[in-house]
Amino acid sequence: MPLTSRFVWKKLDCCEKSNGKRTKYLNIIRGLEDFEKRNRISKLGMSDRLEAKRKREQKREENWNNIIKHCDKNIPDPEKITWEEALEGKGFILKKSELVGSSKFSDVYKAKKKDYAEDICCKIIKMKVSASLLLSIYSKRSLKILQTLNHPSILKIFKLFTTTQADKLYIFMELGENGNMTNYVKNNGAIPEKQALILAKSLADGLGYLHSLGIAHRRFGGENAFIDKYGKAKIGGLEYFQEFFDIDHNCDITPCWMQHEVNMYHCPEIVEHEPHDPCSEDTWSYGVLLFFMLTASYPFDGYKNKKKMKAQVKEKKWMTSEKAKSFSSGIKNLLEGIFIYDAVQRLAMEEIIALPVFNV
Repeated sequence: MPLTSRFVWKKLDCCEKSNGKRTKYLNIIRGLEDFEKRNRISKLGMSDRLEAKRKREQKREENWNNIIKHCDKNIPDPEKITWEEALEGKGFILKKSELVGSSKFSDVYKAKKKDYAEDICCKIIKMKVSASLLLSIYSKRSLKILQTLNHPSILKIFKLFTTTQADKLYIFMELGENGNMTNYVKNNGAIPEKQALILAKSLADGLGYLHSLGIAHRRFGGENAFIDKYGKAKIGGLEYFQEFFDIDHNCDITPCWMQHEVNMYHCPEIVEHEPHDPCSEDTWSYGVLLFFMLTASYPFDGYKNKKKMKAQVKEKKWMTSEKAKSFSSGIKNLLEGIFIYDAVQRLAMEEIIALPVFNV
């Protein structure tokens, strides 16, 4: 008999059979035994999940090594051009008059690929803006890996070019014609649950694919989730991805540190400036985006204060939203499996993909 229940049974023996205290202690025993039974099941489940995680990481490591071998053997470095006008001779037309977006480090323009019927886009990275940072991100290996990624839920990259002066990097890729998820929700309002689940399933498939290869997105969120002309959700913004297997150190998972300003998509580990599992970071960001798609709001606002963030996560602040109260049980269970303070207990993307909530 469990120790806690044993103590209450001892107290029960001191009571008269007719004594009202006996009923009280019997109820306590039933509650304790039920709790202890659930706790044993929980521990067993955790043990099974840790074993499943170990197997996932073994498979990821195997896939990662295969990618590296493939890149080293088959994928060339980005082709060098002396000037921008040379791109047309390579089969790509850059539409400098049609700006899609701009930032400190890059500009995105519409473009055409001669043997491709639909519009594409070109992201031009300004390497001289912050050379030391960008050169560390765009290593030769990472640029080769970018060209190998191939999944229907990821914006396809067609070709990479660099200038001979190495001051610009041109990334020709698929265009998300209906914009990113942030702007889509701001313009159209919260997405109905059935439609949101279809979009979320596509994004989960894409993240699961990346994780299975030993790659984490690390900047996943509404700005990097796009909707194409057919209404399908696709992942972009992979230029900053994290290779989380360090092949120079026996394929150990490399802990990640925060490399950019904290925002509402970041998990508690980033808010607390702690090294963390990059896949778990992606999973948390995915949960935040799903909540945003369903409510046009964010689940937590304490991301700039680690004590506030910790309290909000543990108190399940996201469940206090009026819109969250109307979520289906499947959505609630999914988000409860993601918004967990202890990253080890969070669902992995491979587990999320298999949930019945996506059978819509």
